[in-house]
Amino acid sequence: METIDNKIYDILGTEVERRKKPLLLPLISLALGCAFFGCAFLCSDPNLYFGLLMWGVLVMLISAGVVLVRLFGGNNVPFYVTGGERFRRIEKYYAYESLSELQACISRADSAALGKLKTVDASNVKLVCYNAPKSGLSICQIMTYVPHEYRPASEVVVMK
Repeated sequence: METIDNKIYDILGTEVERRKKPLLLPLISLALGCAFFGCAFLCSDPNLYFGLLMWGVLVMLISAGVVLVRLFGGNNVPFYVTGGERFRRIEKYYAYESLSELQACISRADSAALGKLKTVDASNVKLVCYNAPKSGLSICQIMTYVPHEYRPASEVVVMK
């Protein structure tokens, strides 16, 4: 079985496309870091000078790294073209004892029954859903933990 991260583009076809994350926030924080750095040279207090200089350099380096990753990295996110919104990835963990109930809910595409199942903080059973909130579309798959990785325990299901 394929994982949901790869299969989501095959299931919905042209309704889903890969898009890059927006650059607006990293660029704003990069400008803020430059402002901190520049303001450091305008103050006369040595403690304030060092603090502004340090924060400016730190914010600039982190923001520049994020901008570079978003420009040249492979951080594409699925975008639901029909609904005009970005999918949100949601991961929920369930007790291993509830695996059969979870598989039954997924096979029926019953989101109401799925919402009634008790979640836990961490487990070896994980439900991965890509959700388009405005459109009400969810694509879900159950994953079980096999040492060092999660493997699919169900087919990918589209829930509306």
